[in-house]
Amino acid sequence: MAARLTNRCLKLVIPVSVAALLSIEVPSVWTNRLTEIACDLKQYLVIGVIERDGGTLYCTVIFLAPDGRLLGKYRKLMPTGAERLIWGFGDGSTLPVFDTPFGRLGAVICWENYMPLLRMAMYAKGLQIYCAPTEDSRPTWVSSMHSTLRWKAVVSFSLRASICDAAMPRRAMQRSRATIRTPF
Repeated sequence: MAARLTNRCLKLVIPVSVAALLSIEVPSVWTNRLTEIACDLKQYLVIGVIERDGGTLYCTVIFLAPDGRLLGKYRKLMPTGAERLIWGFGDGSTLPVFDTPFGRLGAVICWENYMPLLRMAMYAKGLQIYCAPTEDSRPTWVSSMHSTLRWKAVVSFSLRASICDAAMPRRAMQRSRATIRTPF
């Protein structure tokens, strides 16, 4: 029987085998396609992905530039709760902050945002645009991010997705609470 990760608030169950099927290598043909989309839109994109590196899956955020470059990635350092059954632990080597015309851009994933030392490490790098991607779309998440990160420019987005749908990327963006639209 495959290990399973359950998000209680969304009633979403992801078997390890499905997470592996949805995973991508960074960089890869998939990230190349996403960089093309960022270039077409002339926008910076911050996207959560399931990264596959060797035999390990990571909860990862990739950063894409409007000129079509993959700027870099951030791997979640500390998977939360049952996530530890699926995700590998980041080693701290991917804590990037990128200069943009709008400010210094970075991200910390989901409940890691409650880790004060990780936030301080990001602040020490001059982070100005703080992205907090999560799967949690409860109103309590948004309010907790406002109180935890009250003095930073915060972009918190939640992507609620049906992983069984063949048109997942398009439908996922339709269900997203984010205002970002993609041409998937």
